[in-house]
Amino acid sequence: MKKRNVLSVVFLVIFVMSGLFCPFSVFAEQYDEKCGFEQPEVYEIVSDDETDVYSTGTRLASPEDAYWMKFSSDFYYNQLSASQKRVWDDLEAVCLNVITGNQNFEHTETVQNNGGFSREQMIELVYLFKYSNPQYYFLENSFTLLRNSSGITGVYLNIYTEFQNGQTRRQATDNFRSKIDKWVAAVNTGKYDEGKEKIAFDLLVRNTKYDANSQYNQSAYSLICNGRTVCAGYTGAMQILMNAVGIDTIEVTSSTHAWNLIKIHDEWYAVDVTWGDQDDDMNFDSEWSPDVLSAPESDDIIVMEDKYAGWSGISYDYYNKSNATIQYGNNSHYPEQWWNAYTPAVKYDSAEAQSVLSYSSPYFTAGNYIYFMVNDNNRLDSRYAKPIDVLDTAVSEQIPANVSFNSKSYIVKDSAAVEVRSFVRRLYNLVLQREADEAGLESWTNALLSKKSSGVDAGFGFVFSDECKQKNLSNEQFVEILYNTFMNRPSDAGGKTAWVSQLDAGVGREKVFEGFVLSAEFFDVCSRYGINVGTVDSVPGFAGALMQYRNRNANLTKFVARCYTQALGRTYETDGLEAWCKVIIEKSNTPKQVAQNFIFSDEFTQKNLDNTEYVKVLYRTFMGREADAGGLAAWVNVLDSGREDRAKVLEGFSDSAEFAEILASFGLN
Repeated sequence: MKKRNVLSVVFLVIFVMSGLFCPFSVFAEQYDEKCGFEQPEVYEIVSDDETDVYSTGTRLASPEDAYWMKFSSDFYYNQLSASQKRVWDDLEAVCLNVITGNQNFEHTETVQNNGGFSREQMIELVYLFKYSNPQYYFLENSFTLLRNSSGITGVYLNIYTEFQNGQTRRQATDNFRSKIDKWVAAVNTGKYDEGKEKIAFDLLVRNTKYDANSQYNQSAYSLICNGRTVCAGYTGAMQILMNAVGIDTIEVTSSTHAWNLIKIHDEWYAVDVTWGDQDDDMNFDSEWSPDVLSAPESDDIIVMEDKYAGWSGISYDYYNKSNATIQYGNNSHYPEQWWNAYTPAVKYDSAEAQSVLSYSSPYFTAGNYIYFMVNDNNRLDSRYAKPIDVLDTAVSEQIPANVSFNSKSYIVKDSAAVEVRSFVRRLYNLVLQREADEAGLESWTNALLSKKSSGVDAGFGFVFSDECKQKNLSNEQFVEILYNTFMNRPSDAGGKTAWVSQLDAGVGREKVFEGFVLSAEFFDVCSRYGINVGTVDSVPGFAGALMQYRNRNANLTKFVARCYTQALGRTYETDGLEAWCKVIIEKSNTPKQVAQNFIFSDEFTQKNLDNTEYVKVLYRTFMGREADAGGLAAWVNVLDSGREDRAKVLEGFSDSAEFAEILASFGLN
């Protein structure tokens, strides 16, 4: 390990806000003491030594790695460039090496600056990583940049001295994991997103004492294993619990404070667990001082029970609020400016509290639906509610435009329904080329929202509807509609020609439709509108159409259609095409025998062609060209002289190298 030579320390800010004014809480005098966030210290050393550089460029996925990765959010990661993600992935890999192993580490292995990032860019990237990964409890609140004359070459993350010993860290990890697993199990007993969030919020408040002097207080370890922390610990622990149960949760910071943004039923809310804790001494004696590497003696989880009714030491003033609400009257909740490029919009207050200390559930029932209060503060916007569950799935009931609860009227704001309706309107416009009628719009929207229908179902319903069939679309028009509807773009010349040639050859429109709805482009369309893509098997009658012999192998169908045009001089009939495809697929005849059978057919015989015209047909069918004068004369002479009969001449053409090439062009032999 390298010896650390500190050249500069930046962004070290330890500033406690005073005189904080919070007009909607009687606990303002307590809030001003709870801004214990400290920005990470950034060290720099000059080093050209890259012998211990770690670089994988990939994310890991072993079972043990997956366990630890589930506690973080990818919200910030997904906004990064490919080169930023490579650095992030390497930071993740070196942290996983530490938390899953028992080696001695002074700091993590070094991660290369493989994106050529500036000092400021690298600092911001490490900040995002650290704030998104509170499960790496052993990380000291600092990191070290390596530089040479060309700039920043790499970075490593520093480890708390107590956790540098592998065996000691193993014990701490086991304690940390045991407590997390127990708490996650408790959180998972909640119903719906906010039900889980509420358990986590109350659990952290009731099991924690705010303590500005607590050890490791910038790490989630201080709360989870020691029961004492500041805002950084509350925020990190909340992220761990919520992400573990599948609810996207991130951290955001001001210069002195940290809090969470949580995505509840597809809306982002600000949650400050720290300022929710208004009873510091409820659980722990003020003289209590645990072993810093062990869990508290009592590992019981204190959760909300009837005995805590009334004054509970918990404030919900900063629970599921908008940025406007949590920022009103104080400076602690204004994120540092660099966060603006990454954080989502946070614009609503869910379930506005009736009084300072009260909690009001954001769920209510109206009709056959359970609704979530997206916004209960009409000073911010209209009141909105969102249906998130149905009481009786057997009851068919249209989602209303407005619902009422507790003498308040809510506009039904269902982002999923809005997107689904847009998807259905798109089908009306692109396939039927008209605006949607309300009955059809609601019917398809409800079917898609309830998952009774999928994107494939809806697409099939429109494309093969009586209304669409009555348009008598040409194959070119049909394919163009498929491109615009399912690939979200106009056709390209080559692709359109290929699809039209299949249709012209007798491949069913169902088969061509299948190719479009199974495309990556249609998957992207459905994802954009929140639609379940589905499968062709779920569409009544669709699977049967695809099982028709002419739809099983497009090239085979095109070959048989060619036999009709070249041998009989006409287009196919569907029944005949189906029958000939069947005998080849079932191997009753080879493709060569089928081509010969067209020549032996009654229809061909009844043409009463003379030898010259007969040979011309053989050239077209088996050589794919018009007869040359010399070849034509020679073959006609053979027939006229009686040296060979027509069957023998046919055999010669069907065994030719030219016909073998024709078969190969269709993938046949």
